Amino acid sequence: MRKWRAAKACAAAGLGQAHVSTMIDSINYSATTATSNPKHIYTYPARLRDILQARLGEGGTGIAIPWDIHPLTGTIPADDRFTYAGTWTNRTFGVYGKGAREAAVSAENANYVQFYARCDEFVIYHLQSSGGYPRVTVDGGAEINIAAAGSITVAAPNKPETGHWGDGTATQVMVTHIPAGALGQHTLRLLPPTASGKALFIGIEGRIAGKGVRVSNLGLNGRASAQLARDDTTNHYFGMSIALDTYRAGLAVMLLGMNDYQGYVPVSTFKANVGAAIDRQRSTETHHAAGDVLLVTCPQPNYAAPIPGDGVLDPPLSTYYTALNELANEKDVSLLDMAWRWTDYTVSSGLGFFGDALHPNNLGSSDIAQAIGNVLRSV
Repeated sequence: MRKWRAAKACAAAGLGQAHVSTMIDSINYSATTATSNPKHIYTYPARLRDILQARLGEGGTGIAIPWDIHPLTGTIPADDRFTYAGTWTNRTFGVYGKGAREAAVSAENANYVQFYARCDEFVIYHLQSSGGYPRVTVDGGAEINIAAAGSITVAAPNKPETGHWGDGTATQVMVTHIPAGALGQHTLRLLPPTASGKALFIGIEGRIAGKGVRVSNLGLNGRASAQLARDDTTNHYFGMSIALDTYRAGLAVMLLGMNDYQGYVPVSTFKANVGAAIDRQRSTETHHAAGDVLLVTCPQPNYAAPIPGDGVLDPPLSTYYTALNELANEKDVSLLDMAWRWTDYTVSSGLGFFGDALHPNNLGSSDIAQAIGNVLRSV
């Protein structure tokens, strides 16, 4: 993980910022209920963030996704940094085509989303507005326009980053930085345009500019390797174009395999999908992340629950582990064997690591974070 080592060294020296993304399924999202909400505190990616920031410095929240399984109004229990007002609609864009929301023009600014963070800048990941400029405020201050498209930025003082898909065109995937003031607790409000058009966003984060490390949790219930390898090759509005290219982590931690196993996905297909995602994350082509990958095997569930639900255990989960080990060897990427670390369900549940037959609880999430953190701190 040469690029991770370089990013870690820069962060430790105060010369730059490192970014880690984690994916792909409910083990990452943490599907157990009350004890894992809010997710930005209790999941293994959140605990990994705390471990890395204690060593490398605070870098911000990581990217928070407007998942389509979250309520459309009010403060979100799974991520209480978000509060939605008015009318919002899910769109099939963003990570896995499941992480995008939009709101249209409304009377008296009734439609908005707020996000709070300890930061000195906010970063908004957003897509084309069909009309005027979306607007933002910070801490209730003056409204500021943000770009409606890569080709429509004249009246937007905060121009989007260059170098993303559709750069300079009407379909540009936009990454816009909004200064928040001195480091501290701040609140961003995103509103649609004043007269026509919509605000359509695929992520928000609070950053501490140029310092420390950020960890972004891209895990979502039910996701399997097919969703990871999916891509929009036309506008680049969903799939790997967003999860890997736009979010652009220097290291992508891919803990996966459980949903492919439960869905009886052919092992050869699983291997091909994960291989495609590895290649994309490491690609140095224009708009790609040029980052590293850490593969992680999923812990063994309680097969007697039964898991899978119909009790058919063929092909066995071990064959998906084998595929990940083969990919690690063939593509020269690192692999952390959590399945080996936890032995089996009887042993790991006896240690208090599971919240149900499949998902880790708080203690289990802490152990996964510690294991990954040990790897990342030692390389």
